[in-house]
Amino acid sequence: MAADDKSSPAGEAAGELKDAAASGGASGGASKGPLPPSLVVVHPLVLLSVLDHYNRVAKDTKKRVIGVLLGETYKGRVDVTNSFAVPFEEDDKDKSIWFLDHSYLETMFRMFKRINAKERVVGWYSTGTTLSESDIDIDALMRDFATHPLLLLVDAQPKEEGLPCKAFVGVEESGSQQLLISAAGGDEAGEPSTQETSTRDVGHSRTFAHVPCQVGAYEAEENAVEHLLRDVRDATYSKLSKTTRQRFRSLESLKLRLQEIRKYVDHVLAGEIPLSQEIMAQLQDALNALPASSNATKPANGEAGTGMSPATAMDTDGAEISGEAAAGGDALGDALTVTTNDMMLSVYTAALSRGTIALHNLINNKLANREAEAKSAKKDDTTKKESGATESGAAKS
Repeated sequence: MAADDKSSPAGEAAGELKDAAASGGASGGASKGPLPPSLVVVHPLVLLSVLDHYNRVAKDTKKRVIGVLLGETYKGRVDVTNSFAVPFEEDDKDKSIWFLDHSYLETMFRMFKRINAKERVVGWYSTGTTLSESDIDIDALMRDFATHPLLLLVDAQPKEEGLPCKAFVGVEESGSQQLLISAAGGDEAGEPSTQETSTRDVGHSRTFAHVPCQVGAYEAEENAVEHLLRDVRDATYSKLSKTTRQRFRSLESLKLRLQEIRKYVDHVLAGEIPLSQEIMAQLQDALNALPASSNATKPANGEAGTGMSPATAMDTDGAEISGEAAAGGDALGDALTVTTNDMMLSVYTAALSRGTIALHNLINNKLANREAEAKSAKKDDTTKKESGATESGAAKS
């Protein structure tokens, strides 16, 4: 192949890519090997490039587009600062049949390296909402260019509020997971054969693990995004409707998060997934942030309640909520209302103070202008009188 020929431009680019992957891995970890990504920061230019690629190639179709991510890696943090598209085709019926022009990839990276030598190949992107069957094979191809290639899954047509991208990295599966996957391809009696199991373990020993992802930008990029948003802003979009829409989206996002928490708790109670103490600690902190309601379980007949707070209610494993405890919903709602009113009172007081100060400055400005106008008029009258006296004296002489 031309990629293996060092005398050709594509061969030189392939050598540069391998050297870049080796140097990037050596600088990103210890002597035992490079560290896998622990945090992914996507810059705005990458999202705009991916969206432009999708609109040019696969808009109004079921196809997806694929490209290469460029950036820098430091102590597990990956800054994705640039990207470029790569020709990609796959069979609509059989996703395992695909083509990616890696010679084009090598040539493009060589040209990008001339512009910015610090940027390395950190992974690849794909449009869509779910992973595909061929992603593991593409990840294996990208490992020739990066030690731990990152997969950025971008939703080009988001329907929910939140980040339109998710980050994944290929990891080795544990032995039990390998045996479970290989057992799915056993014989008709349900017992996996030894030969087939060993083959499946070798060929499907990797999977994708989720990596925390966020959107970040340098100061110059923030200014560019602000100017871009200023140009596409709708002048007929009022401030009230904008605020209402933002509140609505925030509530929708909160609803989705609560549904995810409920699904997780249901799976844990059913024994489908193991209990994570870290997640439970975060849920406990979220419940502790709720307003404390001393009469959350106060009965409707006026008797003394248990005084159980929402955070304490989490410790009652397996206990059924009684009718008396259910009556605490109104008390919790009242507590939330009181807390919200206190916050809005502070905002209202600040706005009132700001308006008062602005009115005071306006009055002082008008008084200063009026005094300046009076002094200017008095000076003009004095000048006119002096000029008139001078003219009359000259006429008499």
